[in-house]
Amino acid sequence: MKNVIAFFSLFFLTASLAGNVGAQWSTIPSVDNNLNASKSSPAVNFASCTDGNGGAFYAFAKASLSDGNTDVFVNRIDKNGVVRWGTGKNLNGTADNQNNPVICEDGHGGCYVAYENLFSVPGYPVFVQHFDSSGNKLWTGNGLRAMTIDNSLGQSAASLANNNGNGVFVTVQNTAFGGADGIQSQKLSFTGTKQWGAAGHRVIIPGYERSPETVTDGNGGLMIIWFSAYQLRAQHLNGSGTRLYDTANYFLNTAPIGNGYKLIRDSANRFIAVWPGDHGDGTSFNIYAQKIAIGGAKLWGATEVTICDTTGIQSAPDVLSDNNGGAYISWYDNRAADAGFYAQRINNNGVRQWQKQGVPLYTAGTNYTQNCMVPDLNNAVKVFFRGLDGNYAIRMQSLNFNGTLNAAAQGIAVSSANSPYLPLKGGVVSLPGGEAIVFAEIYAGNYNEMYAKKVPQGCIATAPAITKVTLTCGPNSATITWPGHLFSTYELRYKIASAGAWTTIGNVGRVTTYTFTNLQPNTAYKFQLRAICDIGNSASPWANRDKTTQNCLINANEITDAENIAINQTGVLNIYPNPVHTNCVIKLNMVGNGILKVFDGSGNIKYQVSVTANQWQIALDLSSFVAGTYICRVEISGKIFTQKLIVVK
Repeated sequence: MKNVIAFFSLFFLTASLAGNVGAQWSTIPSVDNNLNASKSSPAVNFASCTDGNGGAFYAFAKASLSDGNTDVFVNRIDKNGVVRWGTGKNLNGTADNQNNPVICEDGHGGCYVAYENLFSVPGYPVFVQHFDSSGNKLWTGNGLRAMTIDNSLGQSAASLANNNGNGVFVTVQNTAFGGADGIQSQKLSFTGTKQWGAAGHRVIIPGYERSPETVTDGNGGLMIIWFSAYQLRAQHLNGSGTRLYDTANYFLNTAPIGNGYKLIRDSANRFIAVWPGDHGDGTSFNIYAQKIAIGGAKLWGATEVTICDTTGIQSAPDVLSDNNGGAYISWYDNRAADAGFYAQRINNNGVRQWQKQGVPLYTAGTNYTQNCMVPDLNNAVKVFFRGLDGNYAIRMQSLNFNGTLNAAAQGIAVSSANSPYLPLKGGVVSLPGGEAIVFAEIYAGNYNEMYAKKVPQGCIATAPAITKVTLTCGPNSATITWPGHLFSTYELRYKIASAGAWTTIGNVGRVTTYTFTNLQPNTAYKFQLRAICDIGNSASPWANRDKTTQNCLINANEITDAENIAINQTGVLNIYPNPVHTNCVIKLNMVGNGILKVFDGSGNIKYQVSVTANQWQIALDLSSFVAGTYICRVEISGKIFTQKLIVVK
């Protein structure tokens, strides 16, 4: 059954280059939150992670204005959508090139950032810096050189893994040890002490080793998989850096691997790896997986299990624990008839649980393979990907544990168009309660920029309240606003307050404001709305609290809750004479402290006075007023009364 679940309020972000402190998250897909992170193909040079408090850290490289080289920066966007550290903290202010940052949280509100440093530093090493939650550098200088090895050789493709709040593991590919590519790892303490010596520990060096993926083992050690001469290897290092697997346990697969592979650890400290592998013809690839015990045993048989083996090329898988010993797996699939994105769940024994070749998430076609998964509530899962259906937006699909789609067949757009891409590293940050932050690269004229969007858990289950009513009289209209929701469109209705029948406007789309026009002057109206959920396509109840207003000219800043406004209150608010040439008297037949304001035709306050109880007979000198229609507005005892005042000359 498709679930409709209550949401957390979202806000709109309008971050300036300097980082606005009052910004908020957007609830409308067509409005994205500009991070001003980079303006030159940032997807390759962008990474993100949670900040542990409902927001995210993100690292990026951008060209220096002074020397043209790229510098690496880190920034933080908090749970309310506020960019906290201005234009970002520069990790290394030298004239070198810094590239390819990776980032992970430190478990104490801060983060670690690793980056490649080129040119002047011997060895082209990987550096690591540690930031606290306020953006202060905790390690000296430009950070620590993670591993000191032969300076004639370089390091790249860094991978970071938080050591349960006690420090961080850094793993790189390098060309040490006689010229053969190798995998090297280091363990750094929270304060930056190298735990495995100056050079770290060698993982393997047989030749052509590339792109390590790492996760901690939950016991002070590290699990690593990597590309090894077109096959996939694995190794486990204990807390001292000792290799625990022998050569027989290195290989996970029996055929060459394709584009992309992923590794996770489940709650029982077992590891699940997924990858695309050649299925026999040397040109096409299918999706495979294996589960590994902490001691190295392959739990799904001596060879890998098949996730998808249909025709075409399957690539770029992502994997997420299903919290039952199995995993969710999503991937890009160019099968001839229905190219797009698919997903599968495998159980604790590695058996496929959904339709054999996967559940289609999006089949409108795409030429961009990246997809990312995050957990949802009730053991469901969200999958994010780029669409190619004329909108070019980042889209989301939600699946239940049994493989049922919660959203429409092609998913829901969560970003604007303009050809956005999910970053290759850190495209989606998972948050508690089924929320997520999605980062997207969007084409903006002659360059690309990075944007963010906070995605809620699900749809709104109760009708949103109208938060503001703005009134105008030319033409007669009323504009209402409400807190929006990324997965909801809205249906509106209105009526004359004294009449019995509602007039329904219908669904006005995914917006947060609407203007009712051609209303009758000097008439009180009621307004209501309800949410229509994109997930489940069910409707909330109509708002259980009406918003009632008259239609007259009042300064929009003065009216934020107009439920108690009345008009032409004969015997309550009286003006004599009216029309008036120079002088008149205003009398209110009520008791209590209050305030009188007189507005001109543009909504500007022309006169204002506070009056105490029993003094509601006020003489006005209008000799300085120009001819026209004004509004007298009285606030008293929690009620608001208005009356037209006509000045003639």
